[in-house]
Amino acid sequence: MKRIEWIDTTKAIGMFLVFYGHYIEDLIELDYSQDIAQLQFNFIYAFHMPMFFALSGFFAKKVTDKKAYTKKLFLQRIVPVFSFAILFIPLWMVYNALDTGQVLWANILEKAAMYAVGNPQLDFITWFLICLFTTELIAAFLNLVSEKKWVNLMSGMFFIIFGYYSIQYTDGFTIFPGLHLNFWYIQESIIALGFYLIGNWIFYSIKKIKHWVFYISTPLTLALLILSFTYIDYTNKVVMATSDHGQIIPFLLNAFLGIIFMISLGHIIPPNRVFKFIGANTLILLGLNGVFYHFINAKLAALIPSHDSFLFITLQCIIVSVFSILICYPVITLLNKYVPQLFGKPFADGPLLKPLHISIFNKHT
Repeated sequence: MKRIEWIDTTKAIGMFLVFYGHYIEDLIELDYSQDIAQLQFNFIYAFHMPMFFALSGFFAKKVTDKKAYTKKLFLQRIVPVFSFAILFIPLWMVYNALDTGQVLWANILEKAAMYAVGNPQLDFITWFLICLFTTELIAAFLNLVSEKKWVNLMSGMFFIIFGYYSIQYTDGFTIFPGLHLNFWYIQESIIALGFYLIGNWIFYSIKKIKHWVFYISTPLTLALLILSFTYIDYTNKVVMATSDHGQIIPFLLNAFLGIIFMISLGHIIPPNRVFKFIGANTLILLGLNGVFYHFINAKLAALIPSHDSFLFITLQCIIVSVFSILICYPVITLLNKYVPQLFGKPFADGPLLKPLHISIFNKHT
């Protein structure tokens, strides 16, 4: 299928925000920048992950062969999670040895064991793939994607609200000691499912909009988002990875304003090779961001001279995020060339591995 340029642009901007947000998260720990960093962190997290779940639902449709679909999802979502986990084991060994003088095998094995309950501790950033896997399975097996797009909008809103309150009222509940109700992100996936279904409605609806409208909706939604964030509750903290959503009204309002803003921005920015590359490799970039999240960001943030300045902190985060993405480029190229099957492209042919499950090509989903 031919790639849609504005979707790649939107995904590229979103991935930049992932790198930016994870770096500024470490600045929050530094006293000099805590308030400014927390403000920017809350702003980005208010909408960037809901946006990715909405984008994931753009091409959702009713699944007829659920067995083949499950296999395909496993290869596209879960195989990369475990591939990054294996890739990260030697990184944890080196990091622990440099940081403590010991490899800390017990610590590494403990992190690996958490994958059994859907908690990817070796590369925590891949939580999104696990949650998306669960979300897509629920949508497929319950036949939730309707041909009537307005039904997807209404059911999406229902699942977000239902998921929100189900998490609120079952917080801390465990099935048995050590196993929380949200294992494999089954609870958070209900909220993600809402954005997923609404994303399907958005993609259908957006086809009817004239291009010039996006030049109006971009500044308008950004202004409304800033007003909402500033005057309703700028302290509202949303972290879907840990099932934190803040208050329901600012959560919904900021998420949808942010989604519309990002999609509008994706339409008005001219297509370019950089955004096309990033958009086509968001899965690998997501996993590689774990290198910076776990091993680099905190140490780098502590090394940079302190300035309690909004401008300085913003420029610092932009520069670090851009260079982090640039550093990923050769790794992305190598993974795509030699083992694309393990990192989101299971049906690709390559010099080291053949397509992981050729028969799925002949299945209609």
